[in-house]
Amino acid sequence: MLVGVSGGPDSTALLLLFAELKARDPGGFPELIAGHVHHGLRGEGADRDAEFAAGAARALGIECLVERVDARAEARRRSLSLEAAGRALRYDAFARWARERGIDAVALAHHADDQAE
Repeated sequence: MLVGVSGGPDSTALLLLFAELKARDPGGFPELIAGHVHHGLRGEGADRDAEFAAGAARALGIECLVERVDARAEARRRSLSLEAAGRALRYDAFARWARERGIDAVALAHHADDQAE
């Protein structure tokens, strides 16, 4: 299972939950891999999020895939909002990782103020 980890509280809680479930039932819960997409939008803040996501996964003994993308360029290229371009790039990365790694499921965390994805 690929767990999308932005570095925020929702996705971090999801990663911790799945890590706990895996620890309780190692043979019955799927292997976990964390995935983080750095959109290149928030400078040092985004760098810290990527470092946090990788560090949280490492502390749990979980591999973390990180990809840097250029959401601004993608938004211009496809005439999309930054949010839509970022979402498309995230989903592209998650889908590619799933194909390359034989991942069966992708888990994403959202809260009530998030736009449904």
